[in-house]
Amino acid sequence: MPTIRAWPRTDLTYGFMRRNSDLSPAQVTPAVSQAFATWAAVTSLTFTHGPRRSR
Repeated sequence: MPTIRAWPRTDLTYGFMRRNSDLSPAQVTPAVSQAFATWAAVTSLTFTHGPRRSR
């Protein structure tokens, strides 16, 4: 069965524009990193945390 790719790129960079005031960066960053690691383990996607970007 052929692989169908939804995105033309598989190397994705993510960052945070705003954080929830209820959670500290020390709580959010590892949780999001683990979630992306889970996706990366079962897909051909890779995720890299990039610098904070403004709108």
